[in-house]
Amino acid sequence: MGNPHFLAQEGDGQYALVLSNCNDSGRNVNISGPHIWKSKHGFLPANLNVEWMFYIILTILYFCLFLWFCVGMCRHRDSLIQIQKWISITILAGVLELSFHTLDYWVWDESGTRATYTIVGWMSLSIIKRSISRCLLVMVCLGWGVIRDDLGGAKKKLILLGFLYVVVASGHDITEVVVIKDLETLKVDEEKSAYDAFTIFSFLNATVDVIFYMWILDSLGNTMQYLENMNQQTKLKRFLKLRLILLFSILFSLVWAVFSLVDASMEPAMLNDGMDWFVYAAWNINYLLVLFAISVLWSPTKNARDYAYTMELPMDGGDMELTVDSVAEDEDNEKGFV
Repeated sequence: MGNPHFLAQEGDGQYALVLSNCNDSGRNVNISGPHIWKSKHGFLPANLNVEWMFYIILTILYFCLFLWFCVGMCRHRDSLIQIQKWISITILAGVLELSFHTLDYWVWDESGTRATYTIVGWMSLSIIKRSISRCLLVMVCLGWGVIRDDLGGAKKKLILLGFLYVVVASGHDITEVVVIKDLETLKVDEEKSAYDAFTIFSFLNATVDVIFYMWILDSLGNTMQYLENMNQQTKLKRFLKLRLILLFSILFSLVWAVFSLVDASMEPAMLNDGMDWFVYAAWNINYLLVLFAISVLWSPTKNARDYAYTMELPMDGGDMELTVDSVAEDEDNEKGFV
């Protein structure tokens, strides 16, 4: 075949190595020798470099949020309520997930291969974070730490639903990896089975999500109605802010979902080649903004513990507060229903 001639060109962009055999008889071409595919920044594919930078920035933002919230908890440790501990756990889960995700790209960039422990780590933490954050939002909308100091019978249901989400989301993410990443290595029967499993887990995942969303909206409406009936204007303002934040988040999610579908169906797509990660980045930003808003609204204060036990009594001459034991109030209510 003679000595092949390769023309190397330096610069940014995507490159492809094409080997052509001009022999009509179709003589085999044997290629030997070492070869390295490496971008100027490392082994990480160039189209993932910007995404890697985004996850680094997002990790720093999560860490700053976690640090700020923990400092507040340390300053007011004597007046902490349980909901604030769950908020800190949710933020910590986000920090760990993004740290493993960033570490995964760093290992890939340095060695040229992806480490299994980093992939499994950030995928597992992502599922746990999503489950905890959904449970957290339900607890917030139920008024835990504002109108009640205990979840009562809803606690067992919430734990069960959170565990169910972990199982379903795990099955969904695993089958998604098989269908998208390993589809070319599967046989026809295995490919059909993997796609059927992915479809089933997608439906189950959507079903559990709908249950969570309906519970969140119903609990938020009931809590706000209770506060309005009891004329608790100070506490009601907090939930009005929360409702506004959730409405903006839902509106953004709907708009972005439509944009994603339109972008996927268009040829050429609206997003440039290599910008597919931006779709997932927008979901991450939306999630972070909601978590940040909840962290601010339920931030640790010196009066946080007493806040759930205080009932505002409006009077003509001014406002006064009456401190009541909400646990005893719940017991009296339960006796009244017997």
